[in-house]
Amino acid sequence: MSRYVSPVVSRVLVAGLALVATAALAAGCAEGPGRAGDGIGEPVVPAPGEGTTPGGDPDAGAVDPPPVPAGTDDLRRAVRLYADALLTGRAGPAYALYTDACRDRVDRTAFGDLVARAGELYGEPLPFAAFSAVGADADEVGDRAEVDYTLRGARGLVQEDETWELTADGWRLADC
Repeated sequence: MSRYVSPVVSRVLVAGLALVATAALAAGCAEGPGRAGDGIGEPVVPAPGEGTTPGGDPDAGAVDPPPVPAGTDDLRRAVRLYADALLTGRAGPAYALYTDACRDRVDRTAFGDLVARAGELYGEPLPFAAFSAVGADADEVGDRAEVDYTLRGARGLVQEDETWELTADGWRLADC
């Protein structure tokens, strides 16, 4: 039986593996430290005042990319949470940000393994270098948006035309 893994996670790992291989060759080492736990069962949304950096702002200290259209703040926040969970190896929160259809399609164990590897490669959240969303200016359940973003400090990690859907639970990744 083959396991289906999201192309989004695959792109993160391919870009990450290339970066790690280059860094390992330059530094003369082959491995970095591992991370304990897979994050499954962790809350998706941080508590008030918490974020991915001190002070609770996930992009603290970064120069913000240009503003996105009105109505995309919640979408940007969901993409930020997903990227942070993925890069820090927390499979539970990342998986929870999938649509129900994607959760039915993507094997949770294989996803968890890949997210753990991404956490080993990156280990920390990275601020957006660029972010744009098309089709996210409405607020009705069922709306879809195509999102493009890059993360500062992750050369080669470019997400293009990533499909997100507005559900009763908020924006969820539908690109699976």
